[in-house]
Amino acid sequence: MLHGRTLASSLALLCVVLTPAIGQERPAEPDFTGSWSSTFGTLVLTRDGVLLRGTYGGGGVSTLVGTLEGRKLVFRYTEVGARGEGWFQLAANSRSFSGKWRPDGTDAWADWTGTRTPPAPLPTTFSGLFETRYGRIRLEQHGDAVSGLYRYSGNWGRIKGTVKKGRLSFEWREPTTRGKGEFKLGPKGVQLRGKWSVEGQPQKEWNGQRVRPRPGVRWLVVLEAYWEEQLEQSEYSFGAMLRAYFRRYPRVEVRHRRFGDKADFVRAGREIAFLAEPVVLVIASHGVNGQLVAGQERIKPDLVGRVLKDLPNLSLVHFSSCEIFVGDTLKSIRAELPKGRKVPFSGYAVSVDWSGSALLEQLYFDLVLGRGISPKRAARFVKSELSFANDTNAADSPLGALKFRFQE
Repeated sequence: MLHGRTLASSLALLCVVLTPAIGQERPAEPDFTGSWSSTFGTLVLTRDGVLLRGTYGGGGVSTLVGTLEGRKLVFRYTEVGARGEGWFQLAANSRSFSGKWRPDGTDAWADWTGTRTPPAPLPTTFSGLFETRYGRIRLEQHGDAVSGLYRYSGNWGRIKGTVKKGRLSFEWREPTTRGKGEFKLGPKGVQLRGKWSVEGQPQKEWNGQRVRPRPGVRWLVVLEAYWEEQLEQSEYSFGAMLRAYFRRYPRVEVRHRRFGDKADFVRAGREIAFLAEPVVLVIASHGVNGQLVAGQERIKPDLVGRVLKDLPNLSLVHFSSCEIFVGDTLKSIRAELPKGRKVPFSGYAVSVDWSGSALLEQLYFDLVLGRGISPKRAARFVKSELSFANDTNAADSPLGALKFRFQE
């Protein structure tokens, strides 16, 4: 006996004390990682050992780093020309936070709140980008019809098929061969499972996985013609200028490719299909009466449209070229796009001064990519701030009037 209590009864009581009540949930571990819609734009937090690191604002140029104290994240932030301190308190459901911040040298605190960006819904169609054993493939589904573009060993291929009872039966074709195949999606729409074959030959597996966009990341892709026509002319590259300028934005990926003829333009343009995140595309070349100049060749609007039709990830197409917004140029480009595809276009209706267009575009792209402003609002802002962007300008202005245009 132990003070009137048996050993068995004491152990039973101990088990009752130490065992959680049935159905009682442990509080969730504090987790700030992920994407948040916050007072200062999109905030993306990632774990780095014991530290949490974040970027916020349109281009992610502003950063913070901090540590957890229970459900509280205490941090230091750094912006262009400013820095300070702050804290976030994670809500019990981990779906929102409240907090404060203040610049160094001040006493007053200001609010900084956020709500977690909801996870993307599970895919229910074949539309999207997939990484497969044969390279990346971009598929678009409209109703039961599916079309796609893929690359393999330096070749390009196209897919066209129909979905029936969850299975995509398709034909594929490359420049020198063609065949048939079948895809189906895994239970959560993430896995792509299928087979392909050349007629008369055994089937082979064609499996892949959906590529998820990185939160807050956007691309600036510059396709630029060679401006120089003779060896004695100095080299010039507007794309190189943009790449240097936007390098300071951690969440803006910049790619610059040159084209010398139609084939170069088509090849470089198709590559955009295999980027997972939204893309701002800049096409920079001489322009004459609605056509792009590439060496000795002219790229007509319908060819531009045929390249763009394979790129559902475009958020803006800007022509850094003269005389594109003339006549039926934009109408001819849009005629090649899939029905219902909405792509904003911008450019000029006259032959423009290079300094004027460079100044305009630095501001325009910074508003869109660096500050997260929509292209439509950015275009309005540019025209209100820069007099030379409009159809008329001061008579003594060396920049003239650029007749900047925006069309959704």
